[in-house]
This record gives sequence, structure tokens and C-alpha cells, in this order.
Amino acid sequence: MKVRPTGIEILDKLIGGFPASSLVYLSGDPRAMPEIILYQLCETGETYYFATERDPKYIKDEMERLGFDAEDVRFVDVYNVRNEEYEVISLVSSELRDARGGVNIIMDTFAFFTRLHGYRALFGILYETTKEKEALCVLYVPKGMCDESVEAELMSVCDVIFDVEAERAGDKIVNKLSVPKIRGLPPLSQFVRYKITKEGVEIDTSRDIV
Repeated sequence: MKVRPTGIEILDKLIGGFPASSLVYLSGDPRAMPEIILYQLCETGETYYFATERDPKYIKDEMERLGFDAEDVRFVDVYNVRNEEYEVISLVSSELRDARGGVNIIMDTFAFFTRLHGYRALFGILYETTKEKEALCVLYVPKGMCDESVEAELMSVCDVIFDVEAERAGDKIVNKLSVPKIRGLPPLSQFVRYKITKEGVEIDTSRDIV
């Protein structure tokens, strides 16, 4: 099976990477800074980054300030046309149609798209693009931002579920991740702790599985 790197070296060793042509549902607690996982994935190859909640120029600035390489990232500005549904769908469809094979596709956040009237048609285009072009597509949904029935449907359709949580432990916030679903590969069903460093996401190997 052809696999793609996650961008997190130790995670790749634990799960073997993500199968090519996978749709990844990234459910993230904003306190755990799941956007760092997105930035790190961008460094694994050419990436189409669809920005819906923030102007992409600020995302690019943040990536570079944190030391991530944005040279191979094509930012698609959905944010500044987000009030015009027809324009949003036209823009996204056009970018997906023109994307080259084997790229990364990041939807930050995908919760925005689920509120559009044309959501299902758009998701169909995204699904077909991912499969036909052997892309790796990450649908980032902050926890609590998506209707439960839509979330359940997406989790069922997606090939990978990537779960990121944050919890308070005394006077600290502990970040944890798990990958409970990976079609074709053994999942990482238990949580592992991680921290954010100047190198990005760093798995806490001193504690291993928690």
C-alpha cells in the first residue's frame, strides 16, 4: 500500500503514515493548537490550503514566524468571498480541478463548508479529486463547530480519523492525539501526548501511550 507522511516523524513510525488518496477527518480542540499539525503537513509536499476562517496572509505569516516553510503552499482565499456561496463553490471547484496529482489538500476549517446549501455537491467533488489524483486531504473541524449528524456522516465516509484533545492536568494543559481509524492500516486507538516546540509537534516518547 502506498502511504504518505503525516509530517510528524514519530507518528509515522507508530502508524506507518496515511494511505495515499485518503480523506482525513481532523477533529481538534483549539486549545491543543491543531493548526500546527496542518502546518507541519504542508512541509511534506505541494499543498493546496483552503482558508475559510482567517485571511490566508495571516496564516502564511504565522507559519513563517513559527519556522515552517510555506514555499510549496498554494493558499486559496475562501475567507474573503465566504459571504457569496456561488463564488465559494466556483472557486473551490476550479482549484480542485486544476490541482496536480499527489498534492496535499487542507480545508481549514471544513466546518464552514458544511453550512453551505451546496455542501454535498462540493464534498462529492472533493472526494473524487482526492481519490482520482491520489491526494491527501485533511478536513479540519474544531470540536463543537459541526452538527453532530454531519460529523458522524463525515467520520463514516472519511478514511482516517485524527483526534486531537487538550485536558487540564493540575496547572498544565496536556495535549493528546490518537488515530482511531485508518483504512488499510492498524489504527492508533490510544492517545499519545505531545507538545508544541520550535520544531512543531513533538510526541512525548517518555510516556508513550497514555
